[in-house]
Amino acid sequence: MGDGLSHGIPMMPSIGAGGRRYVQLIAGFIAASVCNFLGVVVFSRWLGPAGYGQLAVFLAVGQTAVYFATFWATSPLLRFGAEEFQETGSFREVFWGRALVLLPCCLCAGWLLWLSRAAWARLTNLEHLNAWWMAGYVGAIALTQSVRLSYQTAGRTAVSAGWQALEPAMWLVGVAVAIWTGAVAHPRVVIHAIVVGSAVVGLASLATLPASWWWPPVVRHEQVRRLLVFSWPLAIGQVGGYLMTQWVAVALLRHWRSLEAVGLFQVAHQLMGALQQLVLLTVPVTLPLLAGVHGTQRDAAIHRYLHGTLPKALALFVLTLAGCFLVAHWVVPWWFGAAYREAVILFGVLLVGLGASGVFVGLTPVLHVEQRNDLVMGGMLVGGLTTLVLDVWLIPRAGTLGAASASAAGFVACAGVTVGAMVYRPVSANSAV
Repeated sequence: MGDGLSHGIPMMPSIGAGGRRYVQLIAGFIAASVCNFLGVVVFSRWLGPAGYGQLAVFLAVGQTAVYFATFWATSPLLRFGAEEFQETGSFREVFWGRALVLLPCCLCAGWLLWLSRAAWARLTNLEHLNAWWMAGYVGAIALTQSVRLSYQTAGRTAVSAGWQALEPAMWLVGVAVAIWTGAVAHPRVVIHAIVVGSAVVGLASLATLPASWWWPPVVRHEQVRRLLVFSWPLAIGQVGGYLMTQWVAVALLRHWRSLEAVGLFQVAHQLMGALQQLVLLTVPVTLPLLAGVHGTQRDAAIHRYLHGTLPKALALFVLTLAGCFLVAHWVVPWWFGAAYREAVILFGVLLVGLGASGVFVGLTPVLHVEQRNDLVMGGMLVGGLTTLVLDVWLIPRAGTLGAASASAAGFVACAGVTVGAMVYRPVSANSAV
């Protein structure tokens, strides 16, 4: 997907640079996906649909906090950090400016989790789980994501991919040890393994991050202001979109159906999410390449990407999705057991939306580079609102199938609005779609 970005454009990273980055990230993605897939198989079979549903609700609460605390500010580090690193060999200004922006968000997320600890404990049926484990989960996941992004910003995608693969492997090792020692099947055991594994990987990866990239601290008010202006639409769009597309479905399935229904839906969603990583890798690969050039060179790079690389990549992606759905009819019952057979249909419905999501994600690097995050926010909010309305309407009537249909419709709405906006008003001279 990097080939069409740099051909014939002076001063832009070579085709090989973009290609190597994508291959390295793909390698890390494949290794991490294998570990994640094995984790979903082991955890879901060991816990059963009800126990896996409990785990899914816990992770949904934790991921909501991660999105609110840090995840919405990943693109600014890639967007502005890559520029600073190319110019100075470090990204200290962006790193510490981002940290200053995120500090109140992290404090607020922790405060809200503490206030709501009794509510989410009842929702998960994990009343005896110490609230500090939730805080540990949020902190460990946020740390590993931030360090991996730092390596990607500096172009060290092979290192980032290695840490990405090691994290879910550590989860598997922890649960395997628990099973081997005869631990009782309980979501708490898996949660402990995830938190400890992510914390070990996060601290180890931080220790290997070259200090000259981020130390000593540098805070420049203009950089902080630029990060805030760039990021606030992403904060609203990503946090709001996640709440409406993920958390609401889990909560409504838990209320109207059962924890078993949550477990079935989450298995299908996890399988879809593994494939979604293929297209999500477009952003960390393409964004630094486009951000590294300016003026007419950038316009030419955007044109080549939108009219050459992206359509070909999307066609290949859709063919991959179709093949995966055909294989899923045999793989899901075999790997997960007969109790999860219904997840195959849910997976197929979600793949329809994932194909549309590939269009939106593919356009995201162009919108970030042109600083049109209002379109990113608008697409996410429209998609989230579509999913929210359909979740409320469909889940009481159709259960898990209604949740999957609502998610797919939200992906389609998100992509449709974004493409329509870019057709109506191109973000640059060569970005009409």
